[in-house]
Amino acid sequence: MKIAGVGVTGTTLKVQAVDDLKAQHRLPLLLHLAKLPRSTFYDHRNRLTQPDRHAQIKEAIRLVFAQARGAYGHRRVLAEDPENPSVGRV
Repeated sequence: MKIAGVGVTGTTLKVQAVDDLKAQHRLPLLLHLAKLPRSTFYDHRNRLTQPDRHAQIKEAIRLVFAQARGAYGHRRVLAEDPENPSVGRV
């Protein structure tokens, strides 16, 4: 489940909830209820602490898309910023 425009997945929401509740409840119980593997929980929790390495590119894409009033697809967005070839891969 993705929330439009936010980029937060259902797994991320589950990880945040489990991380918040683990002080009051046992971690294995929370992981079972959330249907999260332990490795997934720790992997996502570590990712949440890291800065988004594509944040600048994503903001440029949002800006181009907003200036086009949502009419541009990925090819036209890339054409707007040919100096940044990673735009097509984000």
